[in-house]
Amino acid sequence: MFYLDSSNKKAMKKEYYFPLFALLLIILRLFIASQLDVNPDEGGLLYDIKLLLSGKVPILDYNSRSPLLLYTYSLPLSLLKINLMAGRLITLVEVVLAAVILYRLGQVMAGSKTAQATFFIFLIAPLSIFHLSRVTTEPLQQLMVVASMYLLYLSLKQQDTKQSLGAGILLALSIFVRRSALIYLLTTLLLFLYLGWRKHKDTAISYYVGFIAALVLVTVVFTSTVGWDLFINSMLPSSSQTYTQPQPLFTLLKVLVFKLLVPYLFLITL
Repeated sequence: MFYLDSSNKKAMKKEYYFPLFALLLIILRLFIASQLDVNPDEGGLLYDIKLLLSGKVPILDYNSRSPLLLYTYSLPLSLLKINLMAGRLITLVEVVLAAVILYRLGQVMAGSKTAQATFFIFLIAPLSIFHLSRVTTEPLQQLMVVASMYLLYLSLKQQDTKQSLGAGILLALSIFVRRSALIYLLTTLLLFLYLGWRKHKDTAISYYVGFIAALVLVTVVFTSTVGWDLFINSMLPSSSQTYTQPQPLFTLLKVLVFKLLVPYLFLITL
């Protein structure tokens, strides 16, 4: 007969704490998502998806930003039926997947405790709860960027150029979801320079080859359908927005910290 001592019992109980708290947190996020109002961006994207499912072609038949996001959401929404909560459920899946990848990244970099803290902080941060719970471009972009950085980390550790190729492809695709992902080209360039370009030359080349190849391929696919002029105009900032006024200092600092400094400091701990 096999008996567990008190220390083993405590260890087994602790193993259940993380998945239990994670499940409760996901349920909480789903509840919060059901209580949020619809903002103009979310309403516009859902309507664009509805037009796509009715046979319209984004960019060609109607003005639309982030056509890649529309196609990504259109398949599951065609099965679930287009409604607000179905769209937000897909968003929640994207956020949870990003949290899982961050957990795995933290685990291989710093151990289980850091991984669990990363997982929970990403899911309970107020900015994450209220900004990544609606059908917007950010959740899918974050998922693609996090997956890209994870593959890049593995590539640098294992000297596997296939993984860095995948990282470049994912980053390129994330730009077609949200243009601000371009900033990560700079962060990864700084990373390669910091770690030593010559030492990681093959990884860097593979990364940028994957990025350029995916960028060109998606561009060719869309321009062959909607034309070059319409596609380029859809990727440029909307002319209806005003850019003559300076951005608030807080906004500039937020972009600097969260889009440039944090990813750079996070990855230089290699």
